[in-house]
Amino acid sequence: MTFQELIAKIGKGQKGAKDLTAEEAEFAITGLLEEKASPYQVGAFLISLRIKEETPEELAVFTRACKRSLHPLIQSFQVRAGETLDLPFYAGKRTSFHVGLPASLVMAGAGLNVVLHGDPNPPLRISKSMVLAYLGWRQALSLKERLEFFTETGWTYLDIAQIHPGIKRFLDLRNEIGLRSIFHTIARLLNPLEASSQIIGISHPKSYEKIAETVRALGVSNALVVRGLEGESEENLSGPVEGIIVNPGSHSKTHLEPSPLGLTPIRRSEIEMKDPEAEARITEEILEGKGGKDRTALTLWNASIGLFISGKAKTLQEAYVRSKKSLESGEALQILKAIKKTFY
Repeated sequence: MTFQELIAKIGKGQKGAKDLTAEEAEFAITGLLEEKASPYQVGAFLISLRIKEETPEELAVFTRACKRSLHPLIQSFQVRAGETLDLPFYAGKRTSFHVGLPASLVMAGAGLNVVLHGDPNPPLRISKSMVLAYLGWRQALSLKERLEFFTETGWTYLDIAQIHPGIKRFLDLRNEIGLRSIFHTIARLLNPLEASSQIIGISHPKSYEKIAETVRALGVSNALVVRGLEGESEENLSGPVEGIIVNPGSHSKTHLEPSPLGLTPIRRSEIEMKDPEAEARITEEILEGKGGKDRTALTLWNASIGLFISGKAKTLQEAYVRSKKSLESGEALQILKAIKKTFY
């Protein structure tokens, strides 16, 4: 088996291309990660696969191989998976508020373990890592420090450059080839701490079914696949959230409605943001109860969905009550204060 043969197999356009077998997919991803393919072969393979479009079976093989080569500290880390939600953030933002940050702290304040992970430097976009740096969670924090903080508080943010440098290398290729590759999807599916629940935001609803099938194949118990705000694992509050819910043994379309919670639609213009330092201040204000009606509502909506999808709450209504309690009691703010106390 050679890369030339695999490229020839998948590189004949959407009509002529053939899917990879599990053995071929394993050979390809291993060769890419171990740098056994030439730069020309890497480019040809990634572009050909993008045109063909990967199958759930290929995605599952690729993701499992990447999980086996995670940093040793990650592989040896023990987590209470049944009480943990995985939130991947790899798209970055151009204009909208990073609501996933305050929402994740509200979830953690409500007793749910939350693991965020992402790319600190997505091209031409603001990342959550950039916003967190103004809150004390600096990019220079070691992986050991990030995992220790998770043990202490039930919340952490992991940098893909630390947990899997190989994936980060391929994410950065977007700067050269101008397109996303399979690795942008793999990163979202990686679930480094083996959480039992995930929320995966994607840009294109046509990929819902494929991602949901892959999540099931990877053994995640509960997940929500949704068209996220700017492709991130966040939900808008412009109306009902449409997506796919994954449960043990099945997955189905879902329609999450905010109006029974008393939440009304907010305009995109009301959550526009382009300054990470200002976002950090607003995040702190939200957790202090001074963040404004719209941003607070968006935070509570996202936190409620996380608590519901993870099984921490049986209904969205219960999840909303728990989210409000976490915010109003100051439990969420205490985690932010722990970040400042520990790392400033």
